Amino acid sequence: MKNYKINLPRIFKLANNEIIELESIYDVTFYLHTPNIKSVYNHMITKGFVLISYDEDYRLRKNIKEWIMNVIIHKDGFMEGYIGIDSKRVNTIYDLFDQYRDVYNSLHIYYKSFSQHGWIVEIMRYFRIELPQPHLTPWQPTIIKI
Repeated sequence: MKNYKINLPRIFKLANNEIIELESIYDVTFYLHTPNIKSVYNHMITKGFVLISYDEDYRLRKNIKEWIMNVIIHKDGFMEGYIGIDSKRVNTIYDLFDQYRDVYNSLHIYYKSFSQHGWIVEIMRYFRIELPQPHLTPWQPTIIKI
């Protein structure tokens, strides 16, 4: 089985023209946004996601090979997606988008860290992250290309 690969923005421009350059994939969250919450939720259920809980947000989960994708669809249309095992996880954008693009084919990415946030309008460089197979220990994501 191959390792799971994820691309995450490393250098990007926000709508306020601020350039962000990340040194790490930790303590950062990328959100996707959709105005069609119910349509996206229903479509993801047809794609094999299971509803874990619903308070004001939909919390979904799907096994993808040996990995687990967790998704939170917030009531304001923002979505978080993570791939991981147990408590170790990596934020995912494009894998999540691929799950619902059939019903909403516009990619809107919102960046949030402890000190900065905003809509991403341009991505200049990516982290290329490789997740090792879950049965290998210790499990840690590895940045294989910057």
